[in-house]
Amino acid sequence: MTTPLATVGIPTFNRSGRLKHCVASILAQSFGNIEVVISDNGSADDTWAVCQAFERDDRRFRVFRQDPPLNSTQNFDFVRRQAHGDYVLLLGDDDWIDRVYLERCIGTLIAKPDHIAVGGRPTYYRDGKALFQGVPLQADREDPSGRLLQALSQLVDAGTFHAVFRRSTSGPIPILNVFGMDYLYICEAAYCGKIETLADTAVHRIDNSHLKPIADSVRGLGLPPEQGQDHYGSILALLFWYIAAVGTRFADLDFWPRLTLAARAAAIVFKRWQVRDEDGLSAVAQSIFANENLTDATRIIRRSLLEKSIAELHDPSSRLWNEVLPEILPTLTRLGFDKVPPARDERHLLLRLHGSLKDIGNAARRDCALTAVRLFY
Repeated sequence: MTTPLATVGIPTFNRSGRLKHCVASILAQSFGNIEVVISDNGSADDTWAVCQAFERDDRRFRVFRQDPPLNSTQNFDFVRRQAHGDYVLLLGDDDWIDRVYLERCIGTLIAKPDHIAVGGRPTYYRDGKALFQGVPLQADREDPSGRLLQALSQLVDAGTFHAVFRRSTSGPIPILNVFGMDYLYICEAAYCGKIETLADTAVHRIDNSHLKPIADSVRGLGLPPEQGQDHYGSILALLFWYIAAVGTRFADLDFWPRLTLAARAAAIVFKRWQVRDEDGLSAVAQSIFANENLTDATRIIRRSLLEKSIAELHDPSSRLWNEVLPEILPTLTRLGFDKVPPARDERHLLLRLHGSLKDIGNAARRDCALTAVRLFY
C-alpha cells in the first residue's frame, strides 16, 4: 500500500529562528512521506535565505517569496493552494508539533473516511511557559447542518484550524480574507465531514493575543475597521450571511433549511458571546461581503418568508408557524433586517399579513406574525 503524502504549509515573516524550530518538529515526524511548502511574506531579516537553504538541502521543500507582500490570511491561503498532498496541515511559523502528530492524525483519517479533519490538542504558550490548552473539538453528528452547529457550539480558540485536513474534501473550502475566517473555515469543514481532536498528541502554539488589540490586528490585515470594532459581531455577521446567501456550499439547500441553519448559527453566537453593537451588524456584514448586494439578499429572504408564511397562516398544523418562525424571527430582527426599506412587492405582501392579524385567534401565532411585520420597520 502506497503511503499517502502529507503537505505542511507554513506562511512566515521575519521569524527565521522560530521558523527553524517549526521546521525541525516537522522533519522529526514519525510519518515520513511529507512535503513542506513555505511562503516568505517579504521578510527583511534572513528568513528568505533560511528558506532557500531548506529547499537547496532537502528536495521535500518548496519555498516562495511574496512580492508584493500578502497579509497573513492570504499567505495561509497561498500555501494551502500549493499543496500536493493527500492531507494538509497549516502551521504558523512559530508553531511546532509532537513527533507523532502526523502519524496519529493521518492514521485516524485513513481509518475513518467520513472525517474531514483530525487534530491534536492545541496547547498555548507565553513567555516560554505553557499557558492553557485549547478546547478540543468533536463534531461527529451524521447530519451536516447539525454537525456545523455542533462545531460552532464548541469553538473557542479555533485551534482546529491547525488540524490535519483531508485535501480532497477541504480543498474547495475558501479561506476568506476577513476577520473570523478560521471560525468560518472550521464550520464549513464540519458541514463537509466529521472532525475529531485526539488526546494523545498536540500542536503547540505561541499566544501573542495580548500584544495587540483586535482592532489593530484588523487594521494590519488591511480590512475595513468595522470588522475590528465588535469581533463577535463580525463572526456572527460572517457566519449568517455566508450560510444564508453567499457561500456556494449551501446553495443546494432549499430556502427554509438554509435560512434556518444560518439563523441557528447566528443564535449560537448571540448566546455564547457578547455582541456589543447589534445596530452595527448590517454595516459589518456589508464590509465583509463588499462585492455582494446584501440589501437585495435581505429582500429576497423577507419576500420568500412572507409568501410562504401567508400561505400557511391559517393552517393550525403548520410546522412553519408552530416551530420554525418562532425560532428564527427574533434572530432576523436582531440582525437588522428592519434596516432595509421594503420594496414594492414586499409592501403588498406585508399589507396582506398585517391585514390578517385581526383574524388570528391564536395569541402565540399573532405575536409571531407581529414579529414578522417588525422585520420591515
